[in-house]
Amino acid sequence: FKDLLRQSQGSADVVDAMDEDPPSLGRSSASVLRMLDVDRVVKVVLKQLKDKSFKTKEKCLELLRELIAVLNGGLGAYLNALIPDMERAIDKAAKTSLKVEALTCLCALLEKHPGADFTQHVTKLGPAVIASVSDCNYKISAVALRVCGRLTLCTLNGKPLLAASNPFVLNMYTAVFSRLSSQDQDLEVKEAAIVTTGQIVSTLGDVLGPENLNSCLPVMLERLRNETTRVTSLKALSTIARSELKIDVSSISSDAVLECSSFLRKNDRGLKQAALTTLTDLVASYSGSISAPLYQSVARELAALVTDAELHLTHLVLQLCVCMVRCAPQATTPLVQQFVLPRSLLLLQSPLLQGPARASLRSLFATLAASAVPGCGFQQLLDELLGVVKAAPAPLSRQSLSSIAQCISSLCGAVPPEQRTQTLQGFIAQLSDPGAPEQAKLLLLHAVGEIGKGFDLSGFALEKVLMAALLEGSEDTKAAASLALGSLAMGATRQFLPYILQQVAAQTEIRYLLLQALRQLITLKTAEEGKGSSEGGDRMGGELPRVLELLMGQCGAEDEGVRSMVAECLGRLGLICPAEVLPRLQELVKQEHALTRATAVYALKFTITDKAPMAELAGCIADFLALIRDGEIVVRKAALTALNSSAHNKPPLIRPVLSSDWLLPALYGETAYKKELVRTVNLGPFQHKVDDGAELRKLALACMDTLLDKSADKLDTSLFLQHLQARLSDELDDIKQAAYQLLSKLAVREPFCVREVLDLVSEPLQAVLSKRPKESASPQDIERHNELQRSAIQTVVVLHKMPESSTCLKFQAMYDGILQDAKLKALVDSVSTDADGTAPPMPPP
Repeated sequence: FKDLLRQSQGSADVVDAMDEDPPSLGRSSASVLRMLDVDRVVKVVLKQLKDKSFKTKEKCLELLRELIAVLNGGLGAYLNALIPDMERAIDKAAKTSLKVEALTCLCALLEKHPGADFTQHVTKLGPAVIASVSDCNYKISAVALRVCGRLTLCTLNGKPLLAASNPFVLNMYTAVFSRLSSQDQDLEVKEAAIVTTGQIVSTLGDVLGPENLNSCLPVMLERLRNETTRVTSLKALSTIARSELKIDVSSISSDAVLECSSFLRKNDRGLKQAALTTLTDLVASYSGSISAPLYQSVARELAALVTDAELHLTHLVLQLCVCMVRCAPQATTPLVQQFVLPRSLLLLQSPLLQGPARASLRSLFATLAASAVPGCGFQQLLDELLGVVKAAPAPLSRQSLSSIAQCISSLCGAVPPEQRTQTLQGFIAQLSDPGAPEQAKLLLLHAVGEIGKGFDLSGFALEKVLMAALLEGSEDTKAAASLALGSLAMGATRQFLPYILQQVAAQTEIRYLLLQALRQLITLKTAEEGKGSSEGGDRMGGELPRVLELLMGQCGAEDEGVRSMVAECLGRLGLICPAEVLPRLQELVKQEHALTRATAVYALKFTITDKAPMAELAGCIADFLALIRDGEIVVRKAALTALNSSAHNKPPLIRPVLSSDWLLPALYGETAYKKELVRTVNLGPFQHKVDDGAELRKLALACMDTLLDKSADKLDTSLFLQHLQARLSDELDDIKQAAYQLLSKLAVREPFCVREVLDLVSEPLQAVLSKRPKESASPQDIERHNELQRSAIQTVVVLHKMPESSTCLKFQAMYDGILQDAKLKALVDSVSTDADGTAPPMPPP
């Protein structure tokens, strides 16, 4: 029953399979409650807990613990009945295993019922729990310590449950401190004692009093200096430092900071992470008690950790620097400027900088600018950022320029408007200078765009500067100007969006770039919180009807790049205002023009994301996917792309359509080789065959692969396998490889179905493995041939591992022949060393 209960969470997920979002713990718990009579189960367990057999009691407690985990609590109404049985189970006379299980179950009860009233139970359980802390069995002691920690964290009406229980708190602290200060004990007990001490001090430090704290903190410092307990001690110190009680740790703060800074030199990533987090918490709470030499010691160690080789550590380092500058600007700003800032400027040259590390670096520059410390002002920092381009040994990547621009934007956001205006005027003057270096212009374009995301820059006449860059600049300059124009519209939508729409209609030569600017604006809008039809229209500055009309008018453009950009704009608009956009797209899929239909269905790919409007899409998805039966190749390609995106990102959305009698047959039909789609092209004296159906077959196989991963229960494996078999003999090698990988995956999932056709699939595999390249073959042809054979061997190895594969005589004969061939056997040996011989993921179509 316990194992069945553990699996019920998966069952709960299936019950809500059509939900828009993944099942949460709360919904899973509700589903389990619907399937399970919890009241009856608990009553039966309570009855069994009265049994004399300690094994029965132990299993009952295990079941209760599993029930608590599955329900995420849910037993608050039964506490009065459960606690007495647990009290007896942790009695001194109880068996060791029963005592451990009872304490573990009690810990789960306390953790999953944080708001429950345990006041009356503390008096009953307290003596037994405290006695268990001192038990000679390390398992019992460790779990009892964790129970003490959970009791400490329990709250009632927003206050610590034990705040008024002075005698119990002091008795509990005495027992825990005894374990903390003892040297000769198991590591698990030591760590549990350290964690629990941290929780007691941070939550009940005012109850303990100065005398207890003064005896406890030096021991914590000793544990910090011990190699085996230092990581746990760092976490406990962080807990104490974050306490709302503002515990006085001045007796150990200097030594703790010194120890933490020494840990930053160790070759232990986890230790460095914990040390940086603890240092940040100590500085945030006790910056005044840290001396200038200590800050200097820390800053010296931080410099070496600012690198693109370990961005998470870099993020933690920069967070610590931000905290230091905010809490002790006069003491730490010069140190950060001396030790960390040069490494940060070097980091900005890296194309790998991204995510939290970049966000922390932006925060550092803004904090430095706001500190108003002499020698580290806005202009000096700005000059250093602008100088990164000049100092770089080679032209910087777009990613690096974007990172520098974001830091400039953060700087400008931290200063008064007058200073920001003056800076922007300087940028515009440099952008208008024909003799300015291109890299400098690129950086300024990115910077203007980043600043424009948060501020209204409509009063700076930037349109002329950006249009000049779009018309006359290099390709990189045009791309940067395009993104800058879209970003400016983010901060002043009502001013810049009409201008972009006007230029899209008028400027045919740079229409793609202007649409890219529009896409940038829409992408930034989708990242904003909140969605809805009316709100979406407002977020487009009241210009949504004009935007839709313009985009719909460009759906049939001859330029494929323009159509792709239009599709992305429409798809992302569908995230902002689905009620307006999706019906218009439905109208487009009925148009006579094939390119218009293709653009409309391709747009769906950009709507079906993590934030997809499921309710609106559910009512129209079938209309879009029906284009998989369209007569035009370009439309079917777009429909297959939309199907693959839907199946991958939102499987519940297409599950009803998969049950229809047309979607899967149409999908399987696109896997077939069609001679009518092959045409001959004359290239002077030569003729070349072009297979227009190849891309359709690749896309269809990619869809089948995604459906096998996400919606396998909706597939008929025999029919699936039947259509897959034909592609093992495809004309094109890359389609063969895709089919091999899909067959390997199916062999792992449905080995008995694949075994039924094993002799049949061995024939096309044998044909590939026995083929030899021509003597006149080029090195590229030989490499492609070897890669195809390796892919075939990978599939053969997976098939051979299936149960009873040796009973298929043709396949076994082929496998024996492979082992007789030295080259093929070497491939088998090489492939067999891969993890489990399973298939690698399919390449994107």
